[in-house]
Amino acid sequence: MSLRAVWQLDDVPAQVDEVRSLLATPAPDGRRRAVVVHCAAGCDRTGLLVGAYELRHLSGKTAIEAYADDVAACGRPPCYAHTTGL
Repeated sequence: MSLRAVWQLDDVPAQVDEVRSLLATPAPDGRRRAVVVHCAAGCDRTGLLVGAYELRHLSGKTAIEAYADDVAACGRPPCYAHTTGL
């Protein structure tokens, strides 16, 4: 699976934008929102989406740091396709 195919399959840029929009919109009671992202194992698609969000919207994160966070949280590296997608 090519890098392009991973991004097209999961439409990661649109998902990152959707998470950003959800976080920017206050809850009906005025409090800040929390967004939970999880796939079956919490490493591959979850790690790709969270890492992509960090890279786009959180200053100071590098791809290597985002990847290391994913490995630490899951206890294993994400699959090859999602690693290259990040």
